[in-house]
Amino acid sequence: MSRVELKDIKSAARHPRRDGKADARRARPPRRHSHRRSREAVAHAAVGGHSQSEINQAEGQKQARILAAEAEANARLKVAEAEAQAIERITAAIKGTGGDPARYLIAIRYIEALKDMSQPQSNKVVYMPYERRPC
Repeated sequence: MSRVELKDIKSAARHPRRDGKADARRARPPRRHSHRRSREAVAHAAVGGHSQSEINQAEGQKQARILAAEAEANARLKVAEAEAQAIERITAAIKGTGGDPARYLIAIRYIEALKDMSQPQSNKVVYMPYERRPC
């Protein structure tokens, strides 16, 4: 061996190597911290996964509410279409007899309302319309 170099250890720690190579002591993290860091990484990933799970669950609930609202709207449209067809049929049937389809439909609504009012509940007040016909 023909060449020997002496370096001050304290100054080497303050000044990094100029050739771009990392010091072997600095390249490896201390073992006592690596376990703590891995636990922190796992905890952070679990928190991130938990919040993503909550986001997915909220998204699912949102889609379920949207689908339920669309189903209810479609059901109302179907009921309205069915009632319109029923009214048209009733009107066509009553026109031949000379009766008033509007009075017939109102009478049907009265009968339905009376059926609902007759169900047992306490403290009911029933108001009945009365038409007086001249004699």
